[in-house]
Amino acid sequence: MRKVVAGLCLALALNVYGIQHCDAASSPEFYTVAEYSLPQSEEPGAQVNIILSANFINNKVINPREIFSYNETVGPRTISRGFTYGSSVAWTGRGYRLVPDVGGGVCRTATVLHQAVKKAGLMPIERHNHSIEVPYAKQGEDAAVWYDKWDYKFKNTLPYPVKIVASADSEKVEVKIEAYSPVKVQLNNRLFNNKTALFIKEGTTMIAWQDAKELFGIPAEIDTSLQSVVFELPETEENKKQLNFINNSNIAFLADQTIELPVPAEIRDENIYIPLRTICEVLNCNVTFNEAENKLVITKI
Repeated sequence: MRKVVAGLCLALALNVYGIQHCDAASSPEFYTVAEYSLPQSEEPGAQVNIILSANFINNKVINPREIFSYNETVGPRTISRGFTYGSSVAWTGRGYRLVPDVGGGVCRTATVLHQAVKKAGLMPIERHNHSIEVPYAKQGEDAAVWYDKWDYKFKNTLPYPVKIVASADSEKVEVKIEAYSPVKVQLNNRLFNNKTALFIKEGTTMIAWQDAKELFGIPAEIDTSLQSVVFELPETEENKKQLNFINNSNIAFLADQTIELPVPAEIRDENIYIPLRTICEVLNCNVTFNEAENKLVITKI
């Protein structure tokens, strides 16, 4: 009987509340910098609450130095707001146990958010462990939330806005952290659709190596052991030059020459970023900055 009631609750949430799943397409100015997912709960009531809480945090933009609050964003977990009974950890007099609770399951959404926040290099400033280990995360890796008491908060420490893109359905819960790209790139009158956010480091635009490879249409490979990336620069059919960037080095190597970089290459979220202007200069491209459109305009000579 309990399973039937829970199943009806799930069906009502999916149809009456219009949340078959929640998902947001990325806008052209935001790019994924980190993501994390967990399998969906097997408990129908918890599924309702997870889908609903993911819907509440979806598309939330956090400005630089702003603090995000999970409880403020999701709000009270009440029947009137669409939440239903799921399982929550509570003290029963005989120890901590999973008990029926309106809103039970929203901690799974908070946990997925926490892991994505960590991968993005943002700063968690409030997080709580569950009193017992939950099946989907080790203690210390989870994020227990309790309205008006335990919150999950993080601070946007990046110099540009970030956006939470959350999705949940009957199979998984996923959160992406997207960053606003402070600079657009145009090559020969074509706006480039980079896959990851560019960022500014000490006045220098940094681009992910895969985006640089696609932008200029040149072969490139990454060496994870040496933490370096090598671009193949065709000079003639018989002779090719290699341009090598090394993580944390302010020197790049072009064949037998060295090039001093304005800032070192660096790894962020398992990706090597390199100074865009340097590779433009090596390829004999002109670079100008369109301040009105906040855009780097690259022209091949």
